[in-house]
Amino acid sequence: GNNSAGQATPPPGLTVSQAPVLASDFAGQVSAGGNVTCVITTDQRVVCWGDDANGIVSGASAVTSAVQVSVGFEHACAVKSDTTVFCWGAGLSGSTTVPAGLGNVKKVATAMEASCSLSNSGIVTCWGTSANGLTTPPSFSSTPVDISGGDLMFCALLASGSATCWGLNDGAGRVSGASAVTAGLAIDSGRAATCTIVSGGTLTCWGFGDGRFSGATSVTQAVQVSVGQSGCALNASGTLQCFGTYLTAPPASIQGARHSYVAVGDQHACTVSTSGAPTCWGNNSAGQATPPPGLTVSQTARSLPPPTPASPSPSPTSTSPSPSPTSTSPSPSPTPQPTETDLEPDEEVAYSLKVSRIGSGAWRIKIETADPRTTFTVIATREGASTKLVWRNLVSDDNGEFSFRTTRNLKSYRVRLIVDGAVRDVFIVR
Repeated sequence: GNNSAGQATPPPGLTVSQAPVLASDFAGQVSAGGNVTCVITTDQRVVCWGDDANGIVSGASAVTSAVQVSVGFEHACAVKSDTTVFCWGAGLSGSTTVPAGLGNVKKVATAMEASCSLSNSGIVTCWGTSANGLTTPPSFSSTPVDISGGDLMFCALLASGSATCWGLNDGAGRVSGASAVTAGLAIDSGRAATCTIVSGGTLTCWGFGDGRFSGATSVTQAVQVSVGQSGCALNASGTLQCFGTYLTAPPASIQGARHSYVAVGDQHACTVSTSGAPTCWGNNSAGQATPPPGLTVSQTARSLPPPTPASPSPSPTSTSPSPSPTSTSPSPSPTPQPTETDLEPDEEVAYSLKVSRIGSGAWRIKIETADPRTTFTVIATREGASTKLVWRNLVSDDNGEFSFRTTRNLKSYRVRLIVDGAVRDVFIVR
């Protein structure tokens, strides 16, 4: 094309990073637990199928405006678009009794008779049974950025890339195994086991203690992982890599297709195709592997504000049965007034960008587009080391704003904007 200013002549010797987008950034539009599967539809309803002994399937009709869902063993919880939490199901030990005033929630996770939420400011709040310390999160060495729930434990992925778990720590190493994680990017827990995606797209898994997850070491280029009694990961091309002994191999029609998300229950699993259609396989004793016909699963991720670093003391946790979000949230550090820089809109795709520095190591990117179906991906990497991932997330054009806070004290970052799968902008923020 036009090379009047050298725009069509790349510098010699360049190698372009092809770091995949984390499919886990879809933030839980599908979840499987025990013998139940739940999804969030395009109109933000929650639809569940499978065993309704605990009322998870029938109770889902009460959920509206959902943006993330988590299915446990006898109850389920969802984060709503107003950042509140709604739980339903058997409600054993108060697991569905959401603390009064709980809000500003980024994600919710469920375990046996307990639930935990993660706020946008990195506060973990738990409720339900106190057995095995499930509702008493430990002190975290850095700000939690993700949480997951298994059967008798919860785990948090921290901004430093390490992981911390709490709950029952038996011979399976449900809790202690988290110490092996040093560069985690995403986390998921199932029955007695947890896996993290680490830098480079491989998996670090722990728990069970019987070798059933040994196949996880063969997973490469993972962008999302889901764990039940077995596990499955999606790689950068959207294909499945499953491991474990309690899940039958996916049918050829599923194995050879491209998927945007996978969720693993006890002995079944469901994927969401790139068109939003759910498909399941495995144990179908309660209909958990038979999605209702005509469903289209939401594939729009939320735009979330960056976590606010917590004060060294007290630790960023809340264990009171009726916490006040304002009283437990850390006070944010003073930040300079944002300065905004206009970036030229891409000529082939109708969007424009504004980048604002909102604090030390923190930026806000505002994306404006006329087409709400356009999907944006923002990947931040260390300048001069494009294969070293710093932060990434997937954003829809909800309010056209996307914020990220880096976790390393560096002066500048290379940011790539990917629009509907194609790289459109590369720029530096300092």
